[in-house]
Parts: sequence; structure tokens; C-alpha cells
Amino acid sequence: MKRHLNNSIKAITEGGIFTAIYALLAIISRYLITGTDSMMYYFTPLPIAIYVVRNKLSYSTAVFFASVALSFLFANPLIALMVIMPNIIVGFVLGCMERYSKIKLLNYFSIFFLCLIVNLISIAAYEIITGIKYFEDIANLSNNIASSFGLYNQTLINSIVEIFTIVIIIIDSLIKTILLYLVLSIIILRLKLVKDYTFKIKLPLKFKFTIALGYIFSICMLAGVVMLYSNYLNIFFKLLMIIVITAVFIYSFYLLYQFIFFIKFRFDNLNKVVYILIAIFSVLLMPIPVIVAVILNLINYNILLDFI
Repeated sequence: MKRHLNNSIKAITEGGIFTAIYALLAIISRYLITGTDSMMYYFTPLPIAIYVVRNKLSYSTAVFFASVALSFLFANPLIALMVIMPNIIVGFVLGCMERYSKIKLLNYFSIFFLCLIVNLISIAAYEIITGIKYFEDIANLSNNIASSFGLYNQTLINSIVEIFTIVIIIIDSLIKTILLYLVLSIIILRLKLVKDYTFKIKLPLKFKFTIALGYIFSICMLAGVVMLYSNYLNIFFKLLMIIVITAVFIYSFYLLYQFIFFIKFRFDNLNKVVYILIAIFSVLLMPIPVIVAVILNLINYNILLDFI
């Protein structure tokens, strides 16, 4: 009985701390220019997710509603409705998935689609707050840049800009999903917040011929689809372009990841500062490490090591 009471007091105290975090974020949001900066709320789902993983659903639900209520109390109501609250929902669902669901793919796809919806809601908030159409604003900027290079086909430029913007939103949602799972797992494991917790996201480093083949095939597909779309400009090829460009981005990021960790494991005595600098320059010079990783996948990592 005493132990149960202590656990309840501990859960309530933790709930107050985590709720206060969202109150603080709500206050800070008043000092942002638009309140829709996605980077500000990139990790907003984490506090509630950590709490849900650690505590009973009844306590977590109370903290969820308290956090939402405080965000409306201290932030601009529109910001609370369209930015803060959706991210709190993502965190709550993320925590529930980690605590109750054992189907990893279901967990990943659920959080990805939620993150995608939150990004779309943030765009809607941007349009309502500024009175500027998001896609039109980007298209106008792109047209001005294109005109300076002597390109005046506004229909094609607007369409390509729209496609790349949608792809970036999808990729941003994917990256946010991966980061949320990685940071959540690292915090829980490092601080030992949950007993018998296992690392959820596993990105295998094994070099395979199929990875390089998939990347090359997606690049070839992109070249073909671009030619077809520039001639026909219909919705089918637009959707196909979005899918293919997204695939190219995903392959590129994964190949970059493989290259960076190849350096880490190949040169295990590498100074940490040097390794961090290599990682930064790898991101800045992304095509080069991606090409190297493609070659590593084609040749095979183990075979390559025999010749080095």
C-alpha cells in the first residue's frame, strides 16, 4: 500500500514537471516571429512521450490534457491549436506505441503519418497567421530566381517547386520520426528510466549490392520521369515524381549514414573531433560520400577490407 502511494506521488510529481515544460514552451512561443518555426517544436513530442512510457495511462492522460490546457493558457490560441497541441498528440501516441505496441513497423508508420499531418497543420498555421499562401510564396520566390537566369516557363517552374516542397515535407516528417525514436531511446537507456528497455530503431550497416542497385535504379527512374513530366505536365507523372524523388532522398541519406559509420568503424582510433569534422563535411559534400557508399555497396565491404 505504501509503495503504491509512493509510486502515485512520484508519478504526479513527474507529471507536474513535464506539464511545466509545455507551459514554458507556450510562453516562449509568444516571442517567436510567427510561432510556426518547426525547429522550435522538433522535439516537443519528447517530454510527454517519456512520461507515457514511464507511467500508467490514467496518469499520462491527465498530464496530456493539462499540457494542452496550459499551452492554450500561455500561448497564442492559434499557435496552441495548430502547432503545440498537434506535437503533444504526436508525443502521446509515440509513448503509447512504445509502451503497448510490439509491431515496430506499425509504430514507425503511425508516427510518420502523424508528423506529416503536423507539418501540414503548421503550413496551414503559417498561411492563417501571415495571410500568405505557402506554395505561392515559394513559387514566386523561385520564379524571381529563375527569371534572373533567363528561365520564364512559370507553369513548369511552379509545378517543380510544388513537387520539391512536398518531397521536403515528407522527408522532414521521416527525419523527425527517426530523430524522435533515436532521442527517446537514448534518453531512456542512458538515464535508465525504464527497466528492460530495448533500442527500437536499428539501421543496419551491412553493405549490400541491392542497396547500390536500388539507388542507381531510382536515379535512372527520376531522369525518365522528369523527361515525361516536362512534356505532359499531368497529375500521374507529378505523383510519380514525388515518389521517385522521395526514394532518391531516402537512399541518399542512408548511403551518407553508411559512409559516416564506415569511417568510424574502419578507423576506430580516430580522434572524436576529427570524426565530427568528417561527419560535418560529409553532410556538406553529400554527393561525394554518397558515391563512395554506392561503390562500397557494389564492391562489398568485407571484400574491400581485404584489399585495404
